[in-house]
Amino acid sequence: MADLVEVVSYHVNLKDTVDEFLPVKARYTERPFPAWSIIGVESLALPQLKIEIRSVAVFPEGK
Repeated sequence: MADLVEVVSYHVNLKDTVDEFLPVKARYTERPFPAWSIIGVESLALPQLKIEIRSVAVFPEGK
């Protein structure tokens, strides 16, 4: 995950999901940390979804 440069996560019921989400985020990201926006939303494309994550990664030459 070191190649991540930008992440946006969309959360239904942000107050309810962010406390569970932050430890997972910390587990899978490392320095240098990507720019990350956490956005609360009313709903996502499917009713059973709670979190949607969009990310951008850069792969240096030679990888």
